[in-house]
Amino acid sequence: MDLWAIPGWFWMFVIEGLLAVAAGAFTFFWLDDSPQHARFLSAAEKQALISELAREEEKKIASALVRCAA
Repeated sequence: MDLWAIPGWFWMFVIEGLLAVAAGAFTFFWLDDSPQHARFLSAAEKQALISELAREEEKKIASALVRCAA
């Protein structure tokens, strides 16, 4: 399949690349950016996830210098 004198393998790269870009754009706009906005979680699941993320945030090492020493 040489269309416009371009080999078939090149068309496969272009088609698969366009599909990957389209899937990435769809996923970027479809996924929620925080548990508060997640449509697929119940209220109890949202609250549990928010509290777990807050607990993990407290455990983070604040400074990059301290992180290097650890």
